[in-house]
Amino acid sequence: SAFLIIVVILGFVFWVTPSGPLTRLKAFRRAAADVALAMLVIVLSILWMNGIGVLLGPKYLGLIGNFSEILQIIPILLIGLGVDYAIHLTSRYREEVGEHDDEAVAYAASAATRTVGVALVLATVTTGVGFLTNVFNPITAIADFGVLATVGIASAFVLMLTVVPSVRVLVDRRAERAGTLPVEALGTTPDRLLPKIMGRTSILSEKIPVVMVSVALALGGLGFYGLTQLSTEFSFTDFLPEDSPLLATFDVLVDEFGGGLGETTNVLIQGDVASPEVHNGLVQAWSNLEDVDNVLSFGPRAAAESPVSVIAQLVVPPEQGGNPLVFDPDFAAQAVALGLQPDLTVASSADVAALYDAAAAADPENMVRVVAKDAGGAYELVNVGVATQAGEAGARDIRDDLSAAFTPVSDLAGVTATPTNENIIGAGVVDALQDSQVSSIAISLLAAMALLVLNFWFSVRRPLLGVITIFPVVLVVLWVFGLMSLTGISFNPVTAMIAAIAIGIGVPYTIHITHRYQEDRTRHASENDAMRDTMTHTGGALAGSAFTTVAGFGILVTSSLKPFQQLGLVTAYAIGGALVAAVLVLPSMLVLWDRWRRRNGDAPEAMRTEEMAATP
Repeated sequence: SAFLIIVVILGFVFWVTPSGPLTRLKAFRRAAADVALAMLVIVLSILWMNGIGVLLGPKYLGLIGNFSEILQIIPILLIGLGVDYAIHLTSRYREEVGEHDDEAVAYAASAATRTVGVALVLATVTTGVGFLTNVFNPITAIADFGVLATVGIASAFVLMLTVVPSVRVLVDRRAERAGTLPVEALGTTPDRLLPKIMGRTSILSEKIPVVMVSVALALGGLGFYGLTQLSTEFSFTDFLPEDSPLLATFDVLVDEFGGGLGETTNVLIQGDVASPEVHNGLVQAWSNLEDVDNVLSFGPRAAAESPVSVIAQLVVPPEQGGNPLVFDPDFAAQAVALGLQPDLTVASSADVAALYDAAAAADPENMVRVVAKDAGGAYELVNVGVATQAGEAGARDIRDDLSAAFTPVSDLAGVTATPTNENIIGAGVVDALQDSQVSSIAISLLAAMALLVLNFWFSVRRPLLGVITIFPVVLVVLWVFGLMSLTGISFNPVTAMIAAIAIGIGVPYTIHITHRYQEDRTRHASENDAMRDTMTHTGGALAGSAFTTVAGFGILVTSSLKPFQQLGLVTAYAIGGALVAAVLVLPSMLVLWDRWRRRNGDAPEAMRTEEMAATP
């Protein structure tokens, strides 16, 4: 559905107004051909990304791991960038065709590649380097995401800058020779509704640039506050349809019976576990579990399986409440001889390894589940299985409570006690994502800014342009997190990577505006005229790209799966925010910067050229 919506709206963006020999049928064919070419290149870039990803994977080069769920976000990023690349390249090609009569096709293809191509190079390099910074992330899935996103972005760039112009030249050159190329109609793109609207937005940067920047900063502050208020939640039941009977059954079990669904939380103890100190610590920890919330009980004791519980079943006689089917009098006598005491602790001189060996001989089925030896035959691991019912909501609490209960063991030198279950692992993943995302976002933005500063320093001696270009993207990230908080969308493994989409889409948007403004500024004496020209051409293309992608992925909000609903909304936030920042905030910053330069005697290139021409 998203793909079809993108195709329909892209057709509207690529529509050529019929004029002269260009009939409606020919206009439709022209628009359909441009849409098909753009979508073909986008699909090819996704295929290249997947193919190269397999070659980089464990089966071949081993540079990345197996594909994970997080990597499913990359095609969305590539579609958003691909549509952006295609619209800008096609729009500039049409603009150049409309301005030249002789050999228009060859010149237009060269000019579009030379002008828009430079912006695409900047966008690709800065975005790719930004994503590559994720290779230093301790979470393997995010590191792999950075590598494959860079591969996909590079693939889209190469294909867009080679296949699209080549196909256009091959097809349009024949029409040019036959005299059927609609040169006049192709040059009417700036007269269409969307470019006109975008051109008129330049009045804001002309009249109230300070107000626009101030409002953007205020909204960024609110977004930062929203970021601090984001809830961190994730549930495997989110991936069930909302009308699923399984979900209804699960909700009843949680609400009426405390959930749990047979939940077992394992406490893994590592070190020299066959010592009297560790054994006695296990006895004390078993006693501590009786006071821990969400730990189930079996009789007077907490329901926890460990070497101590297995030994207890073997030595407690039936007359004292033991299980007659498990009680082993021979082992009981042997255990006492090995140092076992009535309260299940052992003497400081007890041979615990021999005690566990005897228990394993008496009850091998249960002991194999609670102790393990190393290659040399020494006991190195103890697994304590605790019956809990904390569920997903209480995963962090049960982890902390069990850690506290097992301090008699973990406080011993060289011994660790780590509680874990699926819910605790899920919570740990979310926490790690949250911690790593802040650093990943900062590194990505700094890397992109450094590259832009270097580019503008060497190309036009204006390093500040790099900072100005990247700053609106920082605001976009804050706006997205603020909108997530406002609309109740939690921070989870699906939405955690949305900042990458905001940066990946936002950086190219702002680069297009800055690059075109620099180009237009050399042709206009006034910054207002230059910005109006920039917003009409590049702003119109950006709006078409943003509306296409937002409408396409907005269909995800109708999904019956909650993560897809959230992904649709947050993608719309990211792309919509990138458009607003590029066409409303950045133009105001560029105009203010331009006026500041002029006040300080640093006249723009166009003004200097006019002054030189007027000098006798």
